[in-house]
Amino acid sequence: MSLNVAVDFERRKLTGSVEYKLQIIKDGVDHFYLDMKGIDVSRVDLLFVHEREHLWTEIEYEIHEPNPDIGQALLILIPEPIAIKNTINVRVFYSTNENSTAINWLTADQTAGKKLPFMYT
Repeated sequence: MSLNVAVDFERRKLTGSVEYKLQIIKDGVDHFYLDMKGIDVSRVDLLFVHEREHLWTEIEYEIHEPNPDIGQALLILIPEPIAIKNTINVRVFYSTNENSTAINWLTADQTAGKKLPFMYT
């Protein structure tokens, strides 16, 4: 997993992308799920390798709510089934929202030095 994120203290929001490198352990995989809560997904890309060229291509996804009390499920749809032992790279573009419970924000006044805000997950 590789994370690329910008922190916006004024809006109390993280915006960016996360890239997953996944090893396929079952033949014919055409979708998978990721858990999420308090996140707005704007795009999902899959890395295709074609004649030594690496191309990120937007793919379809769906957001499901199997249990609203614990979060949502991000269903990522792979355009063509992937055979066992292959590796795929998927990148999810997102921003957090007010329902995110994994991020805590402190104002500058709440910190020891009282000069800068602080965020932790």
